[in-house]
Amino acid sequence: MNAPHFIPPWHRLPRGFTLLEVMLALGIFSMVLVSIYATWSALTKGARIAGDATAAVQRARMTVRAIEDALNTAQIYAGNPDKYWFEARKAGEFSALSLTARLPATFPGSGLYGEQRLRLVEFIVEEGPDSTRELHLYQKAVLAPDNEPPYRITLGRDVTLFKLEFWDPQKKDWVDEWLNRQTNSIPPLVRVSVGMGPRSRQFGDDRELVSRVIAPAAIVVPREYQIPGTAQPPTLPPGTPVRSGSGTVTPPVTPTPAPGLGFPGGIPGN
Repeated sequence: MNAPHFIPPWHRLPRGFTLLEVMLALGIFSMVLVSIYATWSALTKGARIAGDATAAVQRARMTVRAIEDALNTAQIYAGNPDKYWFEARKAGEFSALSLTARLPATFPGSGLYGEQRLRLVEFIVEEGPDSTRELHLYQKAVLAPDNEPPYRITLGRDVTLFKLEFWDPQKKDWVDEWLNRQTNSIPPLVRVSVGMGPRSRQFGDDRELVSRVIAPAAIVVPREYQIPGTAQPPTLPPGTPVRSGSGTVTPPVTPTPAPGLGFPGGIPGN
């Protein structure tokens, strides 16, 4: 009987992959693809979140800067309470600010008004698309017709916080409203807090907060400064610095008038 013919290994026909080997290779390849996609998705999401956070902080800072410019250039003349005022109120869960200011050329929207720098300004949060909140800036020239609509600028979207607090010298505490249109006064300090960004239910509060305490550089201009030749002198002592939006001005010292000049019946107290 003949023995079986021996075939060397290098002469044998090549064998194909088994089904198990193919499935194992596909599984490894799928895991590699999934890990690559997960890494790419995480990087893309992180970049988007960082970009949104940066944009929210920038919008909040620009909003606070616009409010600071309006506060520092606020104008109140005691002789014209119907044209000049400073008032802040609560509008739901947010604050609202309305005032008259001589705004700088860098203020948002100033290019539409040219030399009309004295304008009525209002900051208020209103409903936006998809049940969001938007912070709007309304402004209008003081001498504009009453039927002329104000110009609106959207300062920020996804507003979650817009809070104004005012230092009350009489109460020695912060108050959240300044309803002094009748008396026309400006608070010595204003604390502004602005928050923008989404509120995530899974990861907590993602909004970006910006807060600042502002000391308005404006004061109420007394009636005596508006009406020349009045019977009573200004209430400020001579040489007292008067702050305004354009800087600090020291009025000249007024000489003591002689009897019968300016004061009926002579100098008061004589």
